[in-house]
Amino acid sequence: MEIGTATRALLEQHLAEEIVRARKAAKLTQRELAERAGVNQAMVSRLEKGARLPRLETLLAIAEATGSVLDLRLTRSRTVTGPLKIR
Repeated sequence: MEIGTATRALLEQHLAEEIVRARKAAKLTQRELAERAGVNQAMVSRLEKGARLPRLETLLAIAEATGSVLDLRLTRSRTVTGPLKIR
């Protein structure tokens, strides 16, 4: 089963909000975060707009750059009947 468009959009928005929150808590600009995380400022901007799902490596770099901890959880859902694939 592929991840639905609505589910993907919710995930992108949630991650965007978390990235903005972590950056602001660390008192960093987008450019400073980009430099510390080893990505370009345009990527940080796209992630903060929810326009892109980050790779795990990018999330880990952002967490480290902001002094945060990446906390991922898998919880059982009654609506999922098979594996999800994110394109």
